Amino acid sequence: MRTPKLLYSSILGLIVLLATAVIIAFAVLANNQSDDTGTSMLLFDIGVYIAYALLLAAFVLALVFPLIKIITHLKASARTLISVGAVLLVFLISFLFSPANTGEFYDTHGVGPQLARMINAGLITTYISLIATIAVFIFAEISSSRKK
Repeated sequence: MRTPKLLYSSILGLIVLLATAVIIAFAVLANNQSDDTGTSMLLFDIGVYIAYALLLAAFVLALVFPLIKIITHLKASARTLISVGAVLLVFLISFLFSPANTGEFYDTHGVGPQLARMINAGLITTYISLIATIAVFIFAEISSSRKK
């Protein structure tokens, strides 16, 4: 029962990506082969908009199907939801402790204080995740060596 749903969603995703690639290829070819620039740009624009719509549909479906699975099987998804909550909590703590300082590099590239704070929060979250991962690996090795 589970394999057909996964197979159908995988096939649907591949069809959307293939259709997007075909539409972009058609739009590029139409742009290169037409002597009338107005018509070729119109075809190119239409192809790009259709490709954007298909990519947006694929993105929405890639978000909706897992959410439906999580909602329908809430008990089985409890560990996943706890993990997502933990990552969000780490990011929130990182954001609260990150400074809004902007240096010369940020000023040169037009980064304001709020964006600098988000960048710092992302860096702090990455560092905390790296340290936690290393700690889990060390703990797993120590606990597995004790069992032997």
